[in-house]
Amino acid sequence: MIEKAHSPLGPSSAERWLNCTASVRATEGVAESPSRYAAEGTVAHAIAEESFATGTPPQMFLGQVRQCDGFDIEVDKEMVEGVHFFLDHMNDLPVGEDFNESRVSYEHYVSGGFGTMDRARVAGDTVYIRDLKYGKGVQVFATDNAQLKLYALGWYLTYGWLYDGIKKFNLGVVQPRLDHVDEWSISLDDLLKWAEYVALKAIQTETEDAVFVAGDHCRFCRIRSTCTTRAEAVFNTVLEDFGTIDNAIEQTKTLTRSQNMTNEQVAKALYGLPQIRAWCKDLEAHAMAQVQHNQGFVYAGAALNL
Repeated sequence: MIEKAHSPLGPSSAERWLNCTASVRATEGVAESPSRYAAEGTVAHAIAEESFATGTPPQMFLGQVRQCDGFDIEVDKEMVEGVHFFLDHMNDLPVGEDFNESRVSYEHYVSGGFGTMDRARVAGDTVYIRDLKYGKGVQVFATDNAQLKLYALGWYLTYGWLYDGIKKFNLGVVQPRLDHVDEWSISLDDLLKWAEYVALKAIQTETEDAVFVAGDHCRFCRIRSTCTTRAEAVFNTVLEDFGTIDNAIEQTKTLTRSQNMTNEQVAKALYGLPQIRAWCKDLEAHAMAQVQHNQGFVYAGAALNL
C-alpha cells in the first residue's frame, strides 16, 4: 500500500507544532516507529476511499488482507462496519459536490504546508469537512481542532476560487469504533484570522524563538520517549517544580517512608495520571527498542549490559 506524502507542518501534526514549535527541527530525520494500530487506520481509510470512488459496498472488501507498514491487515467485520458508519454519516449531510481524499495546500500561510483530507462536501455557502478516526483509544473532538481547521484553510486556498459565496466551514470528526461524531462550525472570516496566527507559528519553527512545550500533543511526537521537556513535565506533575528532571530525581532520593503526600499532592498526581501512564509506556517501549538493538545506557548509577 502506497503511503501518502506528509508535510513537516501538516494538519495531522498541527496540535504538536503549533504548541511545541521546537519539535519540528527536533524530529527532522527521526523515523516514526510503525504500529499495527496506525496500519489498521491506513487500511480503513483506503477502504473508505475506494468504496466511495467506485461505488463498491464496504462488505465487498471483507476478508481481504492488505500489507501496510510491514503488517498484514485483514479487512474484518469491525472495519467494514466502521467504514459503513463513516459513509452513512456522509450520506446524511446536505447534498452537494464531494471531494474524496483530496490533497490541499495552505502554502500561502505556511511554507511547505499541505495535507490530504478524508472527505469534504460543498453545499450552498457551507463546506463540510470530515475526518475519519478509526482508532478507539482517544476520543477526538471538532471544536477548535487545528487539524480540521488546516484542512478547511487548505480547501479554501486550493479550491475556494471555484465557488462563489462560501461563508462557513462545518468541521467534523467521525470515530466509528467509539460511536462518536462531533461537529463544529467556523466562519470563513474567523478561519482566515486564525491563519495569520498559524503563519506566525510556522515562522517560529524555523527560528531561535522556537520552544519546547509539553502537553497532550506529545502523544504522537517522534521523540516523545526521550524528550526531556516532556519528562520534566511528568515529574513536575507529581513532584512540584524542581526545574529539571535531574533535580526531580535527586530530590526524590531524600524521601522516607514516614513522609506522606498531602491531599493536594495526591489530587495533582491523579490529575496527571493519563500523561504519566503515556510517558511510562513510551519510555518502556524506547528501552525495549534499545535492548533489541543491543544498545547500552545507565540507570540509577549502574550500567546495564543490554
